[in-house]
Amino acid sequence: MYHLWYLGVRKAAAGKGTGTSLINELIEDAKAADRPIYVESRIESNTAWYKKRGFRLYYELYHAGRHWSCLRIENHNQFQEAYT
Repeated sequence: MYHLWYLGVRKAAAGKGTGTSLINELIEDAKAADRPIYVESRIESNTAWYKKRGFRLYYELYHAGRHWSCLRIENHNQFQEAYT
């Protein structure tokens, strides 16, 4: 199992595909190892970004005025969906 703790790029690199390249590399590694990937996000635009790359929402948490979205890719079918 992979638990993505943090992924970010500098503002100068934002929107240039750097983050996408990083997450695609992690997805390929997890796919080869047949391991799921889990990530939490509390920023709505980041949640949408992960969903666009094949992650699926599995849990939402509301605590102390914050909203957390928990996402995962668990199986090869989802990996295929991420690239189609």
